[in-house]
Amino acid sequence: MLLLWAGGAYASTSANQGFTGLWEYPTAEMPDDGAGRFGYTGNSPYHYSFIDIAFLPWLEINTRLSTFDHRSMGNRSYMDKAMDLKLLLWHNSNPKMWFMPSIAAGVIDMMGTEVMKSWYGVATWRWGDVALTAGYGTDRLNGFFAGIEWDIADWLTVKAEYSPLDYSKERLLGGGRIVDENPSTKYNAGLVLKAPWGLEGSVSYQRGDEWAFTLTQRINLKGPFIVTRRVAPYMMEKKSGVIINNSSVMGLRGGNRLSHYTASKWGLTGLTKAWAIELAPYNIRVLSIHPTGVNTPMNDGLAAMEGKT
Repeated sequence: MLLLWAGGAYASTSANQGFTGLWEYPTAEMPDDGAGRFGYTGNSPYHYSFIDIAFLPWLEINTRLSTFDHRSMGNRSYMDKAMDLKLLLWHNSNPKMWFMPSIAAGVIDMMGTEVMKSWYGVATWRWGDVALTAGYGTDRLNGFFAGIEWDIADWLTVKAEYSPLDYSKERLLGGGRIVDENPSTKYNAGLVLKAPWGLEGSVSYQRGDEWAFTLTQRINLKGPFIVTRRVAPYMMEKKSGVIINNSSVMGLRGGNRLSHYTASKWGLTGLTKAWAIELAPYNIRVLSIHPTGVNTPMNDGLAAMEGKT
């Protein structure tokens, strides 16, 4: 009997602001259906905390809280809440049609104060481990942009882009700019390091005068799906096996202020039930475990938001 524990994995990489992309610009690639990430980027004077989710194979929604150095709101740094949306219009999954790109369109900062409001259309050509992106954006994105991404190894990705951002198009309440002048160069480059449990760290040199650092953790259904797809044929051949998915109590009920996490865990619960039916004829059991809450600082923070401390 083969026992399998299915955990997490990683997918495409994020731009500074959290959406799938290069460094400052989006690509036409998406997280897998139900996949997501949360993380933080420090790229002075910009600081982003974000949650990015692909609710459907063709829909990516990124929410973020931005803080800007040297700009204030009262007695604290200027802070801005924003939401970005990307629609996948065409996905090319046929290697024989190598000349056809995937195509997406979207909007950055689609509601609220719209500090960085921009629309864009983008195309990405992927040939194995290499992807080439080209697109056009309005307002802050400032016209034609392009980039290249190379997955050198499972744990290493290199990205470079042509970035014509126009920082004068940023719209702060009360006027003024976040960056006093446009950068000395329009090229950004860096690398992304990936851990097998979904943790990613990136370092890049941007705008010709600034180092940027990003740390992200993936939250998704892709890991269990990929692992099971790989090992299920061996289990089916032996007509024996057990697959255990690590879900959560939130995969059995709802959770206030945890909609993104709850959606992912409900998805894993549904996947478990479907696999249990599909693999039962091969004497393969598929189970999920659902740990409850643990007394950690994260739960302290949730309790504080609910006024229960």
